Amino acid sequence: MLDTALDDGYTAMAADQEREAEAQAWCNALLADMTAVETTILIHLGMPR
Repeated sequence: MLDTALDDGYTAMAADQEREAEAQAWCNALLADMTAVETTILIHLGMPR
């Protein structure tokens, strides 16, 4: 018998539209922050982006 609790949990989380929207916004903000850091480092090193 397989334990489906983990799968059931992920299915429930994916069905939560508000949670999914918040997670997507968080990921997009993280990517924007990483891009800004990369740009700052390249400028500091005098390298073209």
